[in-house]
Order: sequence, then C-alpha cells, then structure tokens
Amino acid sequence: MSLLDKVRALLGRDAVLEGPDAVEVPRVAPPTPDAVALLLGTAHEEGWRVRVEGTGSWLPPDAPADLTLTTRRLDRVTAVEPQDLVATAEAGIGWDALRQQLADRGAWLALVLGLAAALGLSPRRRVLTLAALTAAAASALTIWLASRSTPHSGR
Repeated sequence: MSLLDKVRALLGRDAVLEGPDAVEVPRVAPPTPDAVALLLGTAHEEGWRVRVEGTGSWLPPDAPADLTLTTRRLDRVTAVEPQDLVATAEAGIGWDALRQQLADRGAWLALVLGLAAALGLSPRRRVLTLAALTAAAASALTIWLASRSTPHSGR
C-alpha cells in the first residue's frame, strides 16, 4: 500500500489536497486535531518525513519530506468564554475568519493589528493564520528575552 493510499484510508479521500506529480510532495489537510494526531502517529510508525505548513503561502516547498501536513482545514473557533476573555481556535484559522466567528459569538479581538504590525506581519493578508502569528510572536519573545538577559558591558 502506498503512502497516499494509507493516508486516504486513515483520513478519507478528501484529506489529500492535490495529487503529486514527479517532483511534488503530497499535501494532506486533516479535518480535525484528532486526525492530525492520527496522521503524525502513523508517520512516526512508518518513518515518513512530514513538513508542516499553514496555508503554504509563506514557505517554499523545499524542505525534504514525504508529505506536507497543512492546517488549512483546521479553521474553527471551538469555544468562546466572553466573560473570561478566552477563545479557543484551531491553528489554521485565518484572521478574517477568527474575527468573524468571534463577532458572531459577541466577542472581538483587539490584539491582532498591533501585535502583527510589531512582528512585521500583515493581518490584512488572508493567509495569516493563528499558528503563524503565534509562531512569530513566540520567536520574537524568545529573541527579546534573550537580548534582555544577555549581559552587556558598561564600557
């Protein structure tokens, strides 16, 4: 059984987004976080190399991989607790969809424009996902913390 046959058996035919040609790595879009876990567990057992991407618009397809896991179908707000100022969303949700789904539930997100601009990202691009901003923010915070904790000579 081929890799793509196994993926289709695990996640369904529509999980494989496009058929690979001779040079293309197959792209797989699991529909749920549980499906992501199932795919990654199988990839580990089978020894498959997996490249993870959001919408795939910011990364060149050059990482060595047997398949690409895209989060584009993980695009839902799964819980909103407006009284606690907490929302839970899946990693592939775009900012426009996030803002709309929060608005539909009586909540809003004020952080996006300032944080994204500070990180050099554009939340107006439809490809910016929750995972992309989180990764950029974590990277920026790590860099900031490292620079703040590095001893400097007073001379």
